Amino acid sequence: MKKYLFSILLFLAIDNVVLYALSDAVGIYYRFNKIGEGVLLSDTVFVTTDNVLRYSNFYLKDGKNIYYNYQIIFIDRISKLVFLKVKLDKKCVRLPKKIVLRETDNIYTMHGDKYVDIGFYTRKYKGYRALISDYPELYEGMPLYNTNHKFLGILIGNYGNNLYLFLDSEFLKFYKKHLKNILKYGKPVLKIVVEELWNKQGVKIVKSQNPLLKVNDIIIKLNHMAINNILDFNKGLFLVSKRNFFYLTIVRNKEVKRIKMRR
Repeated sequence: MKKYLFSILLFLAIDNVVLYALSDAVGIYYRFNKIGEGVLLSDTVFVTTDNVLRYSNFYLKDGKNIYYNYQIIFIDRISKLVFLKVKLDKKCVRLPKKIVLRETDNIYTMHGDKYVDIGFYTRKYKGYRALISDYPELYEGMPLYNTNHKFLGILIGNYGNNLYLFLDSEFLKFYKKHLKNILKYGKPVLKIVVEELWNKQGVKIVKSQNPLLKVNDIIIKLNHMAINNILDFNKGLFLVSKRNFFYLTIVRNKEVKRIKMRR
């Protein structure tokens, strides 16, 4: 993504004399260069993309405030998200109720105190949402909004030919709700590698050191949860992290099998 440095309009909160940025976005910098953005998910949890992990000693900047004092508490390589524990002089992002997006709906970001049209929604893409944009000032972790200026999610990367993917607010709600358990229990280690099946339901096992699961098995359910993509599978594993066992429904040689898995 192209790098773009911009100023954020600030206002003075008279009651406590604290400066707050109007935009939900917090800039991420390395050696005075902006490398990304992110949002405050709760009072102390900041989320952005794992792109920032390529840099050592990056820092956060919100208006005139600079933050070096943060702790990386969780990295999810599947969703490309990294979570930091940090206290910012800023309000957390509002995660609205489920928002319906239709193809060609305009999508916005914020530049200072103004919403800027950056492109249009195209479709849901195996768990991700996608937009078409030729806007030159995009960053990973950038917050996105709909025409009513409701928070939609954060940009996670370019998929080619002006097609960009983002994770929606429903996905961020999952992490906000379950982050304590995720940090405490992690997820079951299955000793497999899976890949996306872009044209049909499920995820395909491409490597396995698990005696119960074979290469080319297609996982279509975890307990009663349908697995449509890798993001579903990842979330499902977090949800069963406290249990001693769970079930995977797979397709093997065109036969459907239900396999009991132990943590």
